[in-house]
Amino acid sequence: MRRAIQTGVADRAARAAPWLAMILLAGQAPPAAGQCRYEVTWVGPIQGPFQLVWGEPTGLNNRGQIVGYFVIGEGERGFVWSQEDGLTLLPMPPGAYAVSPADINDAGQIVGTVNSAGWAFLWDPEDEEYTALGIPSGGTYSNAYAINEQGQVVGVWGNNISGPNHGFLWEDGVMTDLGPMLGTEDSNAADIAEDSAIAGAMGSSPVADFRAFVLRPHLPLLAPPLPPGAETSVASAISESGILTGDGGARDAEGRRFFRGFVWISGVFQVIEPLDGFRNSSTDGVNARGEVIGRSSLNNSRGFIWRDGVRTELSSLVPEDHQVRHVAAIDEHGRIAAHVYAPPLGRGAALVTPITTPADLNIDCRVDLQDLLLLLLDFGCAGGDCDGDVNQDGQTSLPDLAILLTDWNP
Repeated sequence: MRRAIQTGVADRAARAAPWLAMILLAGQAPPAAGQCRYEVTWVGPIQGPFQLVWGEPTGLNNRGQIVGYFVIGEGERGFVWSQEDGLTLLPMPPGAYAVSPADINDAGQIVGTVNSAGWAFLWDPEDEEYTALGIPSGGTYSNAYAINEQGQVVGVWGNNISGPNHGFLWEDGVMTDLGPMLGTEDSNAADIAEDSAIAGAMGSSPVADFRAFVLRPHLPLLAPPLPPGAETSVASAISESGILTGDGGARDAEGRRFFRGFVWISGVFQVIEPLDGFRNSSTDGVNARGEVIGRSSLNNSRGFIWRDGVRTELSSLVPEDHQVRHVAAIDEHGRIAAHVYAPPLGRGAALVTPITTPADLNIDCRVDLQDLLLLLLDFGCAGGDCDGDVNQDGQTSLPDLAILLTDWNP
């Protein structure tokens, strides 16, 4: 679930009358979306043994809850945070020295790993207990990476001494090894969408022949070709519409390895080049609108957002003197869980939120024809759950239309 869930607005747009679709698509394609400015909300530090310790974000849900961990001494302490409820530390299981959450769904269920290369867990906020997802026979560890709204969990299990390592799907207490379905020696499962599509990588070696894959129930395995110029590929995320993101590994003229992030849409690769001054690029997430987040790296890293073919450094879109070092997840509202640095505050986990007007119904940083059509589709709605209710009075009516036209900014 780390990545995208279709919104009610998007669902209404999908059911639009043909004549509305014709208006929207008539003539040339709409221009590339504008880039929002963002505000930064810090996830507060905790008091460590010697100093304040800042968190590392790993996951984000559509309620704005961030999960991650604090590094304390030689261990890691998991946390969940939201603007409404503040910071909550997850308890440490008996004998554990590290709890590392990886993802959270909208029900607040958290998945991750207890101890490094230890055992995958599911944390349920209802009973506040850890459920061990198990380690198959012959394995020494399991790690959980993502969970969707159905409670399906994906990750990897294996033997960290002799191998192999296999992606898994866990559901209703049963862990299914994806190795036999993929037919390769090694694999991992990085993400799972709401339609149970699983994205990951498979092959005999991550540095030799790994290939991104998409595995959907009752459909043939999909292994996209390598991105242009790449020797290997690894998928990091998949959206509800089937957009696949990841990175491909290649070598320069001297044989040195480097990486390029990619977006794979309807059979077409779009390579995301690194920001100026960096050697590598990789992706970390994608939402329902096709907004992709990732990072450029060399000796350090900088986060970026990619939309409609345009890659922008996030540090240029946040308050002055803030640096978005890297990113972890993006939700359907365009909010990003990120690692931010800002002197003299220091560095740590933060929620990076786009600054938009309520009239920007599809949250693309424009108020234009698409927002107008979404409002018209919802016109006349009443009862307090209206997608076109710009002024939040419980209905979509003429005052909402007036505000939208006043804020018009194509």
